[in-house]
Amino acid sequence: MGDIGGAVGFRIMAEAGVLPEEIVLKKQVIAAQARLAVMPDGPDRGTLLAEIARLQMRQAIAEKARRRFMRN
Repeated sequence: MGDIGGAVGFRIMAEAGVLPEEIVLKKQVIAAQARLAVMPDGPDRGTLLAEIARLQMRQAIAEKARRRFMRN
């Protein structure tokens, strides 16, 4: 199916009012990075960096799962 199949799948989900997990995670990463940009140095910064890494890992897993599903 490739990119066309993915685009069709995203469109169907969008029309149903549902966001794919990888898109939700991407938005969460962007929001966390924005918070990090204005956060002063301190222990909370390290916690937020760890949260960003965890979200990025989950996003990568979701993207890989979607690609694998679309291939089969």
